[in-house]
Amino acid sequence: MAAARPLSRDRILKAAFAIADKRGLEAVTMRSVAGRLDVEAMSLYHHVPSKKAMLNGLVDLLIQVAAMPAGEVTAEEWIRGTAAGLRSLAQQHPRLVPLLSTRPVPLDDPASALPFEAGLAAFTRSGYGLADGFAALQAVAVALLAMTQLEATATLEEGTEEESALAALPVEEFPLLHQVLEAPAGLDEFWQTLVDGLVRGLTS
Repeated sequence: MAAARPLSRDRILKAAFAIADKRGLEAVTMRSVAGRLDVEAMSLYHHVPSKKAMLNGLVDLLIQVAAMPAGEVTAEEWIRGTAAGLRSLAQQHPRLVPLLSTRPVPLDDPASALPFEAGLAAFTRSGYGLADGFAALQAVAVALLAMTQLEATATLEEGTEEESALAALPVEEFPLLHQVLEAPAGLDEFWQTLVDGLVRGLTS
């Protein structure tokens, strides 16, 4: 009989990730993760001291899964690469995306800090002072996280149709909004407009 694999923080976080990916964040508990790993719940505490620590670890793992730019890149490359990574994350793991906007980035794992160091370096190389460069990085992150949440919601609701409340507005008072409803823009256009706007506004 093969020896049982030893527990580790990495194994625990990956098990929690898999549970959240399939059943949502509310399904992630010490008991459910222990059950997936076929161990006693108490044994998890030697590696992950609390559920809070587990969720913090999932944020680190999400950042790494997003594969945001982490090398020497320009500010434009960082913005576009970060947008692409976050959008892909939202499409592949939509149930985990709320973690990114409801919990601070803990950066317990140095690998998770690399994209932020790369972004800050990119902005400072382009002429920003350190404080202004960090503000630019934060502005990009906040804007892209909003779109990431929208993408995740759309992914989970794919295939369902919901009538917009705008349809009830009087056509004579809101002709342009009704025209938009007849040929609505999609998420591709939203992403493109946002990313292009960030690039123009922060790198020109």
